[in-house]
Amino acid sequence: MAGSRLGRRGALRAGGAIALAAWGPDPAAAPPLQLVRPYWRPALQGAADAIEVTRQMESNTQSFAAGLISLRQYALALGRYGPEIGDIGRSLAQLEPPGDARDAHQSLLESADALTLAAANMNDYLRGEDLRQVVVAVDGLKRARAALGSFVAAIDDPGSRAAMEQQLHVLGEIEFRPNTVNRFAVLVGEFGSAVEAGARLGRYDPDAELSSRYRGWAEVGRFAGAAEALQSAAVWDGRGFKVRVEPTPDIRIDVSIASPALSHRDWRELIWFHDLEFDPIAVAVAGDATAVATISRTGQVASVGNGGARLWDRDLNFPAAGVAVNRDGSLTAGFGFFVAPLDRQGEPVWPHVKDQSDNQLIEQIEFAADSLLMARSANNRGEGGAFIHRADGRKWRLDAGPHSSGIGSARLSLDGSLLAIATGGESPVPAVSFYDLRDEVTFLRNSFTTDVPISGLALSGDGSRIVLATALALEIRATDDGRLLHRVPMEIINIEPDPLGRVVYVTTPAALSAIGMDGQTIWQNLDLAPRRIAASNNYLATVTEASTISVLTATGEHLGDATTLAPVRAIALAADVDILIAASAEQRLQAWQLPGAALVPRIG
Repeated sequence: MAGSRLGRRGALRAGGAIALAAWGPDPAAAPPLQLVRPYWRPALQGAADAIEVTRQMESNTQSFAAGLISLRQYALALGRYGPEIGDIGRSLAQLEPPGDARDAHQSLLESADALTLAAANMNDYLRGEDLRQVVVAVDGLKRARAALGSFVAAIDDPGSRAAMEQQLHVLGEIEFRPNTVNRFAVLVGEFGSAVEAGARLGRYDPDAELSSRYRGWAEVGRFAGAAEALQSAAVWDGRGFKVRVEPTPDIRIDVSIASPALSHRDWRELIWFHDLEFDPIAVAVAGDATAVATISRTGQVASVGNGGARLWDRDLNFPAAGVAVNRDGSLTAGFGFFVAPLDRQGEPVWPHVKDQSDNQLIEQIEFAADSLLMARSANNRGEGGAFIHRADGRKWRLDAGPHSSGIGSARLSLDGSLLAIATGGESPVPAVSFYDLRDEVTFLRNSFTTDVPISGLALSGDGSRIVLATALALEIRATDDGRLLHRVPMEIINIEPDPLGRVVYVTTPAALSAIGMDGQTIWQNLDLAPRRIAASNNYLATVTEASTISVLTATGEHLGDATTLAPVRAIALAADVDILIAASAEQRLQAWQLPGAALVPRIG
């Protein structure tokens, strides 16, 4: 899988806070450069890079030893360091050491060779599942650590040697001892192809793959004891699959820690994760990240707090399309053909509310501060209805205008006092309507028509301006009378405002742009053209590859990439604290703390 050099794969880091190490050297870990002779400068940089890769690979090893990731995930994580290690090795091979540095250089080359051996053997294990290759890989990490120690000891400049010793100190004093053990594999089948296996198993285990050892069978679990394996097999038998349990050789890694590896400041390492019991399709987060909610297609909801601790679980008992959380985390809503608002304990706020417009699917939920909820439904033409619900269950259905054939988009203002709705794409008279929500009774404030169909909208922070996405341009209009203030020609796929309503992020077929409420283009990124983004006050994030999330600052700078060990299903950003949340196909929620807001210049 392709990916950027600094944002590839990572692996979980055990001990203390769990973390996901980003693939590639830490740009903040600059090597000491007291030695400025031509050889030493690149040699020290290569050593710093090799130390960082070793730290990350050993972090993965600790995670596997602690049972936090499977053997396959462990092998996958280590194997994907191969290209980065290759870059380090090639840069070192081009150096010409002076006579007094030949022994040091040989040690440095040996460290790169040992890391290459570790990554290559893990990739070979993925193809053939030969446990001896895992043993060789772990031994490679041990050799890399020793070779790096020999290189640092051979540096002749005292200042540079002391500085590199400090970098080497981050590895701690850790010994890994791999041992082969016997376990019990639960296999289901039989399947004629990987496609058939994926189609039949996807509902229960979307990441299950055909076993290379047992042809036509997929391994769905591996257990230390036969009783556990038989219990799992009974579950799969109840689902209608042929099942078998086979004794299977496996590997265990014992860890001895004289001094732990030092914690790291790279934002790409996880601050927490939470394992789910279902395949998530959507995720939402409170502004302060104190409540994170995710939902399955069958309506199972899980809520966790900041830190990954479980808050509550609930089965809504209806097919779901998404989930929403209000700003302070006091309300969560799962939705599909129904809306089910839940309180902090996961209890219903009011009975399920069924959409009353031709049984349409609800696609959007927004909360206001006074527990008011807006729901928007849609049909296959992108048109539907919009509804306002009060905390006591009262409900209003809203009209997009006298000539409307249905509502296509809607937004609440930041303070929840104003709701803007726009007609769908096939409406004969495109129109925008504004509803005043400050009183107990919702009423139409004003409306205006436009000349072109509307595909999306956003409101400025103070509610004075509305941004309309059309097929050929972005239009910024006054909300009081609809007069056109600014027009930015572009082919728009999607628009998303930042949480403060200062700027609109616009995706087009060729770029991602930030447009201010004055119509000025603040920045444009031609390397990214995502369909959907998540935004906080200081960052925006988008899934650029199956398991890669690209993060940009609000000023358009590429911060880097966060990665997961399985495809990303959904992402969200906590607006106030800049915590990135991802729900992945390995049935896991993961969280990254982006650098502090002080590092990001404000816009406007």
